[in-house]
Amino acid sequence: MIRYTMQDNQWAVSRFLSEHNHELATPSKRHLLRSARSIPTAKENVIDSMVSVGIRPTNVYTYMSNEVRGAENVGFTRRDCYNYFNKHKMMMIEAGDGQSLLNHLKVKASEDPMFFYTVQVDQENRVTIFFWRDGSSRTDYDCFGDVVVFDTTYLTNRCNLICAPFVGINHHRQTIMFGCAFLLD
Repeated sequence: MIRYTMQDNQWAVSRFLSEHNHELATPSKRHLLRSARSIPTAKENVIDSMVSVGIRPTNVYTYMSNEVRGAENVGFTRRDCYNYFNKHKMMMIEAGDGQSLLNHLKVKASEDPMFFYTVQVDQENRVTIFFWRDGSSRTDYDCFGDVVVFDTTYLTNRCNLICAPFVGINHHRQTIMFGCAFLLD
């Protein structure tokens, strides 16, 4: 440990302990230290472009680590990549988008008395989840809701929200929608 103080406009060592209380990071673990990790702008651009065409952040990180022959050479961790993506995704949903969605859902609710919707927001009042179903979906669920499929494998292109439809089949083996949600995570 070393501690400095300022004396007469000059730095002076005020305390120095030569013993170290733990092993220093080995070269193979140095890339995991917070002080050694950062995502440069060029790599942010690669992450953005790959994610925008539907590649998951974990697969982007795997690709980047293969390109530089190992995770220790990337300069950041898989979690850093995921955190960057989530932070970027949160900024994509603009305040006007959420308000226009809410206005649209309110209009639909006034037109259809069986229409239902709910919206969840985070601490900054940004939309994180919204769900809706109309009157015919409710009726279909009452008649054919014995089996419900909830599939979250779809992404939208603009805001990267996960599309989560609730679907089933009717007595003619046709796919019917019971409701739909969009999830941020």
